[in-house]
Amino acid sequence: MPNAPHTKTRLRTTAILFRPFSSSVVMAKRTKKVGIVGKYGTRYGASLRKMVKKIEISQHAKYTCSFCGKTKMKRKAVGIWSCGSCMKIVAGGAWTYK
Repeated sequence: MPNAPHTKTRLRTTAILFRPFSSSVVMAKRTKKVGIVGKYGTRYGASLRKMVKKIEISQHAKYTCSFCGKTKMKRKAVGIWSCGSCMKIVAGGAWTYK
């Protein structure tokens, strides 16, 4: 069997090359400055993306509930806010809880 030693070394080599948790694996970098508006890429212009960034950060943020006082108020839809703690549903601002 002249092929037997060759297959063993081949198996060993592939096991070394394809380690799932190697220290040389580096994760991809994410956005540095643009943050949440990185999904738009270079489209729409820098000024518009800055305005949209401000709005999107405020709409995805959690706010303090005016009933229980916890920071659990989250936007469900346009103008609809619900508290994750006391389960109150409130009509408020479109992007920020007022």
